[in-house]
Amino acid sequence: MQLRDMPHIGRRRRDDGWAPSAPVRALLAMVAFMVMAAAATTPVVAQAPRVASEYDVKAAFLYNFAGFVSWPASAFPTAGSPFVVGVLGEDPFAGRLESTIRGETINGHPMVYRRVTGLDQMRACHILFVGTSELARHADVLSDLRGSPVLTVGESEQFLGSGGMIRLVVVERRVGFEVNLSAASKSGIRPSGRLLKVARRVIGA
Repeated sequence: MQLRDMPHIGRRRRDDGWAPSAPVRALLAMVAFMVMAAAATTPVVAQAPRVASEYDVKAAFLYNFAGFVSWPASAFPTAGSPFVVGVLGEDPFAGRLESTIRGETINGHPMVYRRVTGLDQMRACHILFVGTSELARHADVLSDLRGSPVLTVGESEQFLGSGGMIRLVVVERRVGFEVNLSAASKSGIRPSGRLLKVARRVIGA
């Protein structure tokens, strides 16, 4: 199933054409996990009306990861603590990620988007997207976060080998992801079996 075939639930008209007012709600309307699996094999088309771009799909993946990964209780100081999705380095989402999670909650925790720089800010995240602009310091960042309950997500070929947990990939214009299960487990983070089932590759099982 292609994203263009999905019912246009909750969409609004914008000057640059049709776009989802809440992209993830549209995905979840077709049953969250099945849609995420479909997205993993959906071609991405840039700048085409009513067709999701690469980073629309990747923003939806980041949201869905939050629903299919378990964090230790220590990751949330209080019952109302926010669920923080951070971006380190240049943000390729151009507002897509922020709009995707705006107003959403995960197990009662309101989701918030943050641009981060320092280590303390990174450790305060639950999901941290490490942009390719930070390639030169991937290894240092991941080393500093080792043992912290932060789900690290990146795109570079070296990301998983450096200790990253999930790598987003595009193969033949299709978005998918790979998982470093060992790195996640060492930080107390548990990806669900359903998430692992639709991963393109799982290492450290």
